[in-house]
Amino acid sequence: MLDAFFNPKYVAVIGASPEKGSIGYSIFKTLKEKFKGKVYPINPNHKEVLGVKTCKSVREVKADLAVIVVPKKAVPLVLKDCVSSEVEAVVIITAGYSETGNKQAEEELREIIKGSKTRILGVNCLGILDTHTGLDTLFLPEPQLKRPRKGGISFISQSGAFGSTLLDLFAYDDVGIAKFLSYGNQTDIKDWEILEWLGKDPLTKVIVIYMEGVSDGRKFLEAAKRVKKPVVVFKSGKTESGSKAAASHTGSLAGSYDVYQAAFKQAGLFEAYSVEEIYDLAKALEFQKPNKGAVAVVTNGGG
Repeated sequence: MLDAFFNPKYVAVIGASPEKGSIGYSIFKTLKEKFKGKVYPINPNHKEVLGVKTCKSVREVKADLAVIVVPKKAVPLVLKDCVSSEVEAVVIITAGYSETGNKQAEEELREIIKGSKTRILGVNCLGILDTHTGLDTLFLPEPQLKRPRKGGISFISQSGAFGSTLLDLFAYDDVGIAKFLSYGNQTDIKDWEILEWLGKDPLTKVIVIYMEGVSDGRKFLEAAKRVKKPVVVFKSGKTESGSKAAASHTGSLAGSYDVYQAAFKQAGLFEAYSVEEIYDLAKALEFQKPNKGAVAVVTNGGG
């Protein structure tokens, strides 16, 4: 399901820009320098970006993955172009949807892709990073945001800001990661789908989740039980004020924390209660060898 997001041969940056400091510039520059496949800048208002000739529409190129960074009013049109061009994977960075109360605009995007092969990651997200392939759609450039080295920890974050903070921490302490996904409002692809896919990813040894709210509690719980890898989860929105912050951030309803805690225990997830615990648990679970079922206790007294 997420293969096209992590294994594309052709990537189109819709809204690529020659203006330094813009999101379209940062994403295209990073991909051009690091991605091993072909990258196309899509922008009808500019002739070239970083020396590469632009195309007016994604319909002019062959793309497996499209990264949309255009203003919100233009998103439906370019998304329709992606559907008509059979682009399977679309990352929408653009914000201003259900997190601001604009649920109708988000529903419009779901209607556009309905019945097609196109899937959306986002909206209102930071993007994706794969250290093993060089695929990097994060709009925060280096050295503003350091990228961790290759490793076995995959990190799912509903918050782009929290995700970037943890990525920076991992990179600073030389802890490697496999993949990073910022999924924002979950317009289309849901948290449980990502969890299940990473559970089958051979490069992922440990999964870390920063969660504001789940899309479907039952499906998430079932997916978590199927995953045979260690999963560390940090739940935000534990308090009333935290729940309000989550709703205004990604449009998530945080729900009862007691219910979440019970579900985590039932699924065998490791719950972290601070950023430090996320970090420590992730490192410990990646580096330790699996327990084979035998435990020895060495002591100098019966007490």
